[in-house]
Amino acid sequence: MAKNRTARSTPEQLYSQLRAQAAGLLAEGRALSSFQHRGLSGIEREEPVRRFLRLHLPGRFHVGQGAIASSKRLIQGQHDIVVADRDLCYSLLNTISAQLVPLEAVHLIAEVRSRPGELNNVDKSLRKVRMLKPSIGIRQGEKGTTDPGVHTVLVYWGPKQPDTLIKQMERINANYIQPGARMPIDFVLVLATAKSDDPASGYLIGYSRIDEENKKVRHHYYPKVGESGLSRLKVVKRGGKAFGWWYAAILNHLNGVKAYPPFLYSYLGHKVRLIGVNEGQALGLR
Repeated sequence: MAKNRTARSTPEQLYSQLRAQAAGLLAEGRALSSFQHRGLSGIEREEPVRRFLRLHLPGRFHVGQGAIASSKRLIQGQHDIVVADRDLCYSLLNTISAQLVPLEAVHLIAEVRSRPGELNNVDKSLRKVRMLKPSIGIRQGEKGTTDPGVHTVLVYWGPKQPDTLIKQMERINANYIQPGARMPIDFVLVLATAKSDDPASGYLIGYSRIDEENKKVRHHYYPKVGESGLSRLKVVKRGGKAFGWWYAAILNHLNGVKAYPPFLYSYLGHKVRLIGVNEGQALGLR
């Protein structure tokens, strides 16, 4: 006769599976870190994370890598992982290995690093993305433009004590001082601490806040400069659940995103002027 097994709850089983996914990422990362060629190890290090997102996110999102542009400016260099709208927007250019993505299509940028010391080189590129201005879209909504995407960093191995990493993030975000603007980095996941491949040693760094009804929000996904009730950066989740919270934060944003495809004319250097009571019915081009 088979022994009775205590049924586990759905959250318990989900956390167990997500911990296993995190452990798999760490195992692949450890193997790939043996590459002596810096360029090759960097490219391969990103792929396990990209593959996880590609397999788990809804099909309407494109998961790739590449550069981001607004209708006025193209940012040099490319980002490790770009999650963009697949259904309502478009790619400006699409190759086998990378894409040129319009700002209005971008919903998530994830940078992947082996060690926290490499965080400094993501600072300038993410700040430049925050400074880009979206164009008015063909599908007119409340604002007519796409909301800013989430910026996150995944670090394979971080310090056992997170204070150093928190101070590093604070310095990066403090460089962006425009009131009401989104921070360059929203949250950072450390998969495991140095010399460990156990997700139970990992943690998620981010912000919390007090909302208008004086209710504490444990993890505020989209912090803004000077926002009322915003906490300082801190560890919002430790241990084996950190990876699940990181993934949930991404999904929370993607569940509510709206894309407003820009007029391609604006990306080709033409000034677009909307004419008529119902905006978008006619175009005036220069």
